[in-house]
Amino acid sequence: MLAVVHSGDRWWDARLAAAELGVDAITAGRVLDRLATLNLLDIRITGDVRYQFKPGTEELATLARACVDAARTNPIALLTAVQRATRPGIRDFADAFRLRRK
Repeated sequence: MLAVVHSGDRWWDARLAAAELGVDAITAGRVLDRLATLNLLDIRITGDVRYQFKPGTEELATLARACVDAARTNPIALLTAVQRATRPGIRDFADAFRLRRK
């Protein structure tokens, strides 16, 4: 997300993102797809699927930029906040599979 947010009008595809970020193309494609499903990226289909940072609302753009700024200035605080926010959801998911007696 850091690279995409700060890339301006640049278009990304999975292969380009993989090369620039040092991950495999499948992982890069999944991340780009996920960011697109969160309404953070515009999508163009050419020979490849291409993505550009263009949030659906100004509020999303502001939040994405704030997240990127937080990752650069205080990454530990950002990771802690994300971990706290996701922990109840993970616990609820795990509890759904717990067998209970009536």
